[in-house]
Amino acid sequence: MSARTAIALLVAGCCLLPPTTHGAPAPSNSTLWVLQGDQAVPYDPADFSRGTPVRIPGEAVIYPDELAINGRGQMMLPRSDGAVWLWDGKAAAAVRPASDDPIRFPAPEASVIRSWLLGDDGASLFVVETFPAYGRPGAKEVRVLQTGLDRRCQRLVLSYVRLPCQYCQEPAGCFECPAASLWAPGGVARDFMVLTHWYHDWSDYVWEPDSSNMDPSEPPYDWPHGSIHQVVIRRVADGDWAEDADRDAATLLDGMGQGTVLLQRDESVEVNPYDSGCDSVRLISRDTVVTLSNTCGSYPASNYNAGISTSRALLAPGGRRVALTLIGSSAPNADIRLRVEGHADIMELRSLRRALAEMAVVEVYTPGALRAPTRRIAHAELVGWTSDREVLVLESGRIIAIDVVTGHRRESSITTTSAGLARVVWR
Repeated sequence: MSARTAIALLVAGCCLLPPTTHGAPAPSNSTLWVLQGDQAVPYDPADFSRGTPVRIPGEAVIYPDELAINGRGQMMLPRSDGAVWLWDGKAAAAVRPASDDPIRFPAPEASVIRSWLLGDDGASLFVVETFPAYGRPGAKEVRVLQTGLDRRCQRLVLSYVRLPCQYCQEPAGCFECPAASLWAPGGVARDFMVLTHWYHDWSDYVWEPDSSNMDPSEPPYDWPHGSIHQVVIRRVADGDWAEDADRDAATLLDGMGQGTVLLQRDESVEVNPYDSGCDSVRLISRDTVVTLSNTCGSYPASNYNAGISTSRALLAPGGRRVALTLIGSSAPNADIRLRVEGHADIMELRSLRRALAEMAVVEVYTPGALRAPTRRIAHAELVGWTSDREVLVLESGRIIAIDVVTGHRRESSITTTSAGLARVVWR
């Protein structure tokens, strides 16, 4: 595993180019998927015509972010019993690990923790497994595998042993370092994926596994402290995968170009370390970091227990623009209370209530051109991009297409109760 160093990110050349001035092209290479009851229904963003729906498990509507859909229309949903529900484009099945896998022995089902991604190639799944390392008390085996749709191993992408560690979070206490997880935009691995993992700080002494001082019955608070990191795993020319250096962990929202361009959300702890109520969205490319939205500065509420934060942010095709949804943590007419050690400020409270009254808000940014949003749509939630200049938003329960340059709107009859139940998937 690579050492703790900052990742040097590359950028696609078009990422910071100014916007084009021609009219919005007709969307062609994308599908709007809307979860409606026990179905995932496809729509053509060009004319909002309805396609053939796919029946999905009930958990998909409860946890829509867990459902991955690739550009081929295949779907994957991890189940709580260890199986993976999979729609391969023709039929659905609950797929379990192959007990006779000839390449890699199956992880012990009783103790393994898995995080899944769906491949975009129509034939692959990706999984990171965390389970007890044999003969090493407190240590964990971590491995990233590329498998077929039958879950038989095709390639070992990455493997290492994580020594025992713990982390502390006030005021809750100290806990064992969590299992590793995989992330890719929309839950689909195209040309990159990001591994979020923990390892112990090397300044803390660790007993050797065969030492008589190592007592596996000791609680986690006797283990060395650990820290969280991320590593970008990108697809290389021969179809294999290569690791970049470790980077500081962040909440990732979107990315492109083999992970050389990343959108991430950073929560502020300046106001209140336990409930900040605000955040910022940053675009990282090459050695450049651009802050697109900073609700801590735009909507200051240092005295009150409410704030505005980002729920979704997506890059436009080609990376020219970014759209995001801002949401409020309180209704504008609610009883907004003072924070601990806060002081009553009638002007601040009025400003906060005015901002909350507009939520949710979709903001569109053009990185490298203006610091302020180039388009702002009140009382709307972002669904996705249909082209490099047209977004789909949810307004009053109905999906609307808006040209972010001209403001031209295209109405649809598609309804849903939440923007989280809809997404645009590119082929």
